[in-house]
Amino acid sequence: MEYQRHPYLAADILRQYPGFPEEVLDIIRSHHERLDGSGYPEKLKGDQISLPARIVGAVEHYDALINHLDPEQAVSPAEALARMYKLEKHLFAPDVVVAMIQTFGVYPPGTVVVLSEGSLGLVLNINFEARLKPLVLIYDPDASKDHPPTVDLSLDSRPTIVRAMSRAELPRHVIEYFHLKRWTGYFIQSSMQTVRDEAAA
Repeated sequence: MEYQRHPYLAADILRQYPGFPEEVLDIIRSHHERLDGSGYPEKLKGDQISLPARIVGAVEHYDALINHLDPEQAVSPAEALARMYKLEKHLFAPDVVVAMIQTFGVYPPGTVVVLSEGSLGLVLNINFEARLKPLVLIYDPDASKDHPPTVDLSLDSRPTIVRAMSRAELPRHVIEYFHLKRWTGYFIQSSMQTVRDEAAA
């Protein structure tokens, strides 16, 4: 398929820039390769795929699962990690997937959770100090779309997370309110800010 040539094409374009790292070009060429040889474009297997390419490939697949082109087929972050760990372990390096699970924690960013007072919230970051107390965007259809309410569970001890919700449980209006792609940049920014704060402490 012509589509499967796009890693080659991207690497060829970037190779035109002097000094572009060969290690990065390798990641670009190989991020769709899979451990069992079912990937593309070269059908590499196992150790033929570099560790950086395995990491980027796993993260790219995770993103594709939660931000599926067909919204009806999208799954929650927790469901995506569970699928990669249990059902797709032949495709991805186990140590990479386990590291993702350890990093994202019980409630990965993008997870819709039920809070103890009955409201729904969207987990916005990873709290590395207290993984059960992330920053949460509260479902409130009457709130301003530009400034929706949030609760930092590490600062407010009253609400707690009762459980995570699967994608199939969510009504369409809740899915539309918690439009995942809208907040992707915020997940990264807020999580990285947590890391920087801890490093400075």
